[in-house]
Amino acid sequence: QIKWEVDKYSYHGISSACVYGGGDRSEQVQQVRTGVDIVVATPGRLNDLIEANILNLDECSYLILDEADRMLDMGFEPQIKKVLLDIRPDRHTVMTSATWPPGVRRIAHEYMNNSIIVNVGTLDLKAATTVTQHIVMTTLEEKLELLQELIETQLDHHHDKCLVSWGGRSQQTSYPVNSSPDT
Repeated sequence: QIKWEVDKYSYHGISSACVYGGGDRSEQVQQVRTGVDIVVATPGRLNDLIEANILNLDECSYLILDEADRMLDMGFEPQIKKVLLDIRPDRHTVMTSATWPPGVRRIAHEYMNNSIIVNVGTLDLKAATTVTQHIVMTTLEEKLELLQELIETQLDHHHDKCLVSWGGRSQQTSYPVNSSPDT
């Protein structure tokens, strides 16, 4: 998934490789040996390629540990620590985590200089009690009219937020909350 996002920048001449356990190692090694700007990797395979002298992190200046909490839950802490020791100390590091458990905080404190935590949304990790979910089965013809009616009658437009999941492969069109498809 991350590799697909990185590939969007290939038109700028930025090359990348994705290396992970369970994938074809020889193909991954070949990609890395051609020279890449970005390596998207799982900790285990990354360490494997470093130990085999296939990958060198001496010039790596950015490290992103996405979903650090999940990597710790999966037992990758030793591999993460090894990567943090192998990479140059003046790197820029970003760690993302949905929960920021003590293990992630400890690694951030031990291996990062002047780290800060940026929170998006609330720190309360409990399910919101004010969220109401409605599942409505309707025909394609009725769908847009029903959606407009729900938005107009159920939302306080000054305070409420609404997320609509629109199943199916019909046309994708955006309408402002306070308008109809006819305007």
